Amino acid sequence: MKQRRRPPVSAVTPLRPTEARTPELRTTSASTDVAPERVSIVIGAGSGGAGATTIALGVAHTLAESLPVAAVDATSDGGDLFDRAAARPLPDTSITAAIPASSAASTGGIVLCGSASLSTNRFGDHHFGAGEFDHEPHARRADPAQSSDLMLLDSILSSRGVARVFDLGTAVDAPRAAALRRHALLVLAAPVRAQPLTRLRTVLDRLRWTHGREALAGTVVVLTHTVPGSVVDLAPIRAALTPLVAGLIEVPFDPVLAAPGLLDHRQIAPATARALQSLSDLALHRISAGHQPTPLRRTHTGIESDDQRREQA
Repeated sequence: MKQRRRPPVSAVTPLRPTEARTPELRTTSASTDVAPERVSIVIGAGSGGAGATTIALGVAHTLAESLPVAAVDATSDGGDLFDRAAARPLPDTSITAAIPASSAASTGGIVLCGSASLSTNRFGDHHFGAGEFDHEPHARRADPAQSSDLMLLDSILSSRGVARVFDLGTAVDAPRAAALRRHALLVLAAPVRAQPLTRLRTVLDRLRWTHGREALAGTVVVLTHTVPGSVVDLAPIRAALTPLVAGLIEVPFDPVLAAPGLLDHRQIAPATARALQSLSDLALHRISAGHQPTPLRRTHTGIESDDQRREQA
């Protein structure tokens, strides 16, 4: 019998190295049971300012305590993943070797991959500290998000035994991300404000009508507090969403996440770390339980799901 390859021991600094998980998280965590090549998570948002990038980085750093992880910028216009997390360049011997995309390492050691707002020949700038330029080979500037190669990138990283967390931003409905969205576990982030929550409902309705109830039932929703305090009553929102989606996670306001510039994941608040741990455990549980994308077929009237075809029958 072919033995499954064990992932390498992570060198990532834990979010809270001295804080033990709660018993609930210990019993539900599936990180030791899921091979990294099976882990593909897409973080999207119904509107800007939802914190999709910080959520993606938080999930990636949490997963990286037990799995090798790459966080991928899959936004339409080149998001701020690198601005928020790129701490040092990577050599060509890294897991991104020969991949035609920019790459770097975060403050915690996870791999960043995808488009970047950095110059390809300047690694002595503010992102990596003052001093002489670092001429170590790094950036291959072709952007997989722009060349519709997200599934290829996912496949390459998977073949190298790496879990993938994609920062999709607001491009949830982008055609170039359709295959990846169906293949990966979808996480939708929305800030706790009235208008963005209305947009979240629109996105979820569109997801249900386009891809069927199964796709909606397999989606995780994250409510992010991007400003201190909240005047929105979340009780009816929780009551409405809980029966429909795979899970609902609330991330409290954290000034470390809200601050611009380089994000040091080691400085986030304990409550934030617990929320991100819950999100990561839920994602791994869904994947371990056999998360399957909704089968889709193209028809003369568009794309419909098996669920929709059964209803019409």
